Amino acid sequence: REHMPDRVLRIPGFRHGRRFVSTSGSPRYLALYETDSALVMRSAPYVEMNRNLDAESRFFVPQFRNVVKGIFDLVARAGIGQGASLALLPLSWTAGREAEFVHFDAR
Repeated sequence: REHMPDRVLRIPGFRHGRRFVSTSGSPRYLALYETDSALVMRSAPYVEMNRNLDAESRFFVPQFRNVVKGIFDLVARAGIGQGASLALLPLSWTAGREAEFVHFDAR
């Protein structure tokens, strides 16, 4: 009710956002925002929004635990609809084993 209108509708460069709740495991909640560029997260309107939180955010943000923020590239998309589920898989590699990762081109 709050962050989608504040970010997606008010800050230039945000395209849309989705929220997810985990059925098990941790973290429990996930918010994904699609932007025109990673630079949106450093833009003056975004920085200003985070500096001047509204009353509700000033109450809730200090209660957040285990917050992880990341900027990622979208590498594949199928169809035009919005899915109702999401699977996140952590990937890591050991130096020198990069060739084991397969390049994926969604075009």
